[in-house]
Amino acid sequence: MTDLTDTEVTPLRRAAMDAAAAGRVRVLGGHWLPKDQLDSELFFDDNDGLGDAVNLLLQDWAIRLVDPNDPSDFTERLHSGNLTGDEKRTFYLKCLTVQKAVSTYIDGIISDTGDAAMICGAQIADVASAMGITRQGVQKRWGRRARGWMKAAVVIFRPDSSYEFDDSGRSFGEVGVPDQYDGDRGWWLIGKEVRARARYAVVGVNGTVQRVYEIDADSWIRSENGKWQFRAVDDRPLTEEEISAAYATGYLPMVPGNSCQTHPRAAYRPHWFP
Repeated sequence: MTDLTDTEVTPLRRAAMDAAAAGRVRVLGGHWLPKDQLDSELFFDDNDGLGDAVNLLLQDWAIRLVDPNDPSDFTERLHSGNLTGDEKRTFYLKCLTVQKAVSTYIDGIISDTGDAAMICGAQIADVASAMGITRQGVQKRWGRRARGWMKAAVVIFRPDSSYEFDDSGRSFGEVGVPDQYDGDRGWWLIGKEVRARARYAVVGVNGTVQRVYEIDADSWIRSENGKWQFRAVDDRPLTEEEISAAYATGYLPMVPGNSCQTHPRAAYRPHWFP
């Protein structure tokens, strides 16, 4: 297949984008024609012209594969409807060849761009929104690879008052000391990667960080139903000075007063950050 070098592709792509915005498309030989003069089977409309620009670019390269010696002649016959059935079939098959090659290339670019976005602090939800896919889709594609270099924190959400009791009679939410510490530290469905990486547990109350605990890495305890509980260093939240020092190390992603968005269906979520 003909190499698609940067010096050949970039000017063509730029010209196609400009022409699409003006309602015209390019045919080989340097001519720009209104879209309504071209075969409707071979061009499609979209709202912003991006589809036209990409489609045109790929068709240009397919034509070069069909007739590398005189692509201008093939292009003129294509748009004047003078191709034979065999020529049209060959053209569409070459279009598929080019589209598959570009699809593979774009897939690699998407992976690299997702990595770069998360290195710069984008969360899984941000990438899902940008791509119009589910969080599970992003997790499947980038989660494990991204976490090779990302840090983790345990984030716990609390309402501003006590709201229910478990079977043992223990209250949840903001229950006050000394029971608050026991309520904050578990039990939670915390995964293996988070337990291994998280140095701090952050407690948010009504969407704002209120407390931070330094996690004793050797303290994790598993319950019979698979939930986990941590013990804080010295069994207490960090002081203001300790929080400032922890934040300066880069292993604590947020401090009291910062926004701490709640998870819609759970009181705990992992927080991944660069």
